[in-house]
Amino acid sequence: MPKVLSKEKKRSEKENGAPVSVFCDTDLEEDGESAEQSGEINKHETVWNQMYEELIAYKNEYGDCLVPIKWSENERLSTWVGTQRSLETRMRPDRRQKLSELGFCWKLQIVNWNIMYDRLCDFKATEGHCFVPLTFRADPKLGRWVKNQRSRVHSLTEERKALLNELDFEWSAESHRGGRKNQKRLPK
Repeated sequence: MPKVLSKEKKRSEKENGAPVSVFCDTDLEEDGESAEQSGEINKHETVWNQMYEELIAYKNEYGDCLVPIKWSENERLSTWVGTQRSLETRMRPDRRQKLSELGFCWKLQIVNWNIMYDRLCDFKATEGHCFVPLTFRADPKLGRWVKNQRSRVHSLTEERKALLNELDFEWSAESHRGGRKNQKRLPK
């Protein structure tokens, strides 16, 4: 469970110059009167809405809601976005819906996989094959990613396996060294 700061703890952190969390207990689904009784609900609602507006501005400028982790241009937005992801299943439904409608990415692993897959498609278009060297200087991350896909073949989703197979992905590094005729494809 994410760190929930009491009002007293937030006040103490602010007075001591420590960073104050952009998460509070009113971010969770309300269970009755507790959030309203605190007298702070309007303040927290305002903060959430301000951060949401900052996310909209980010999307307008960059075309997505993928605010980098520890983004130095706006660390507060970066922290807020991470907090929203961690609260996905416990967040108030209206907030979850607003973020989803904006195109908020709840699972970064999916986005990251798709980005690397696109880079592999570019590599294949240029090189004519999917054997990316582990030490590929132009894109070292791609070489490691390809190696990881090979080693994780049994845990990949069927959809991902199919996408890689459409590219004639080489599931064995040895298949490339031995020539194209020795290429191993994942059985369908």
